[in-house]
Amino acid sequence: MYWYTIGQTLTQQERQPAPEQPAVVLLSSDELSHQPALPGLERTLHHTPPARDARVCKAEVRSDCLSGTLVLPCQGKDGKPLACGYLVTGTRVVLVDDENALQGVLRRIAREKRWTDGSVGRFLYDFFEQLIARDLHRLEKLEDASRRSRTGYWRTSSTAFPRR
Repeated sequence: MYWYTIGQTLTQQERQPAPEQPAVVLLSSDELSHQPALPGLERTLHHTPPARDARVCKAEVRSDCLSGTLVLPCQGKDGKPLACGYLVTGTRVVLVDDENALQGVLRRIAREKRWTDGSVGRFLYDFFEQLIARDLHRLEKLEDASRRSRTGYWRTSSTAFPRR
């Protein structure tokens, strides 16, 4: 379990912050299954889905929280998809990750001293920005590969079927 406070910037903590302090907690599905007592999340933690059950991206809106799962293709160096559960309240974000992929994202946000200004919303903006940062590069690679395969196909087709 890892705690980060959301102050002017994201800062890793050794222990749980006070319930009124905006914070992020990163758990594994096993840790979540033990129903830990987390300050500020007593009434909502049970809505957090485990990462091991994540198959699609989804969000469930409730009066006091937002919860769901994220599944993103090829996030790690090993090419595995990122699958995690999440819960968002007014002062807390719970992230459930079984592959330790999100720890690197959180460390990067903290290291870069991104301005979060004590806002859960500002943190989520930075978090999602980090998750999609490589998408443009990945799309460009796919586009280049598609262009190469189309060019190769037309070259092959024009020599295989001569004009009359």
